[in-house]
Amino acid sequence: MGMVWPITQGRVCLPIWPTVGLTGALSAAMAPTKQRHRGHDRGEVLCDLAVAIADGAETISDLAVLRDQPDLFGPVASHPTTWRSLAAIDGEALARIKAALVRRLERTPGRQALILGSM
Repeated sequence: MGMVWPITQGRVCLPIWPTVGLTGALSAAMAPTKQRHRGHDRGEVLCDLAVAIADGAETISDLAVLRDQPDLFGPVASHPTTWRSLAAIDGEALARIKAALVRRLERTPGRQALILGSM
């Protein structure tokens, strides 16, 4: 995992996500996978994972780097919560996630670079 500078770089892109609706889109896409209304929002968990991966995370435990900086990243899900969020992504959830991201990016010209790789 990177150090403070790469994490700060990763966090710089996050203010764009709520503005263009990516965080909300991921939350809506993941909402049907959650049975309880308490706890971490699964869309936000995916956003935290994206930041960690952008910073070089290779394992779920690398989220601890974000979790250890609550002033910068806010509350970050525990390892078990993160695993449950990932385990909930079946074919239907993945299709909702892809569709939500495509819709958001189509409405945000010049932001296609927020998603890396092909969908």
